[in-house]
Amino acid sequence: MTLAKDQRMTNTQHTDADDHSLVLRVQNGEAPVFSELVVRHQSYCLRLATSVLHELEEAEDEVQNAFWNAYKHIHQFRFDAKFASGFLQ
Repeated sequence: MTLAKDQRMTNTQHTDADDHSLVLRVQNGEAPVFSELVVRHQSYCLRLATSVLHELEEAEDEVQNAFWNAYKHIHQFRFDAKFASGFLQ
């Protein structure tokens, strides 16, 4: 999962309820839906990682790892948290 420049700049409007419904769909076996969560949150996550790591390539790797871990552990998602904050912990 490489973060394309055009995807990094995506700024979609969505709600936590939208994210939660996508998480439920992934939990129910619709794995491809996870890509929508990635598109929605990768820009924020990349900005955060870059501000901490100060190197774009390293930040991209860490964000990719974070999304991979979020996908692997999607069944443990706490619905009392926002998606991005929930998987960044």
